[in-house]
Amino acid sequence: MAALAEVKSLIMNSFFFLDAARCGFENIEKAKSLTSSAHAIAFPLMEKESYLEEVAPYLFAQEKGLVEWYVQNGWYDSWGYFFESDATFERCLTHFQRMAIKREAGKAGRYFRFYDPRVLKKILPGYEQQQVIDFFGPVGKFIVEGDVYDESIEFSQKNGTLTQKKVTANLLINENSSKVLIS
Repeated sequence: MAALAEVKSLIMNSFFFLDAARCGFENIEKAKSLTSSAHAIAFPLMEKESYLEEVAPYLFAQEKGLVEWYVQNGWYDSWGYFFESDATFERCLTHFQRMAIKREAGKAGRYFRFYDPRVLKKILPGYEQQQVIDFFGPVGKFIVEGDVYDESIEFSQKNGTLTQKKVTANLLINENSSKVLIS
């Protein structure tokens, strides 16, 4: 069983969100310039909503230079967070785009700031079992900035039971890949 977990950790894809409303659209443009990997706006924007591109969340596949830039410039400033999945970039993007707008009976849809680490840290612990399963979808774990410097929080789930682990450590970039590791 341990060998299977080790193999699974090797095939996990790593991604992260950047929130243009927090980091500024100029940093989204900088991030795009640093990568040749997949990236996309994480909102399903209608043509009339193109003005939201400057404040929308963006999903990026991790790439070493890009991750290093993000960790040095935006980690602990609530620019976004990391997650791992065994799904493709496109599958993760579709999953989160479906969650981007929350609808209530008789009311207009509202954007859900799931990509904001401050929001994620508050909502996940309060979710019921099925909500945890639905939110995680294809995601294996989320890594968000902690409440104090040099602290990160890892969220994972199994059958809807949420696990939250605080790790007092720095983020590191795996030298052989673009994966973010917590040491």
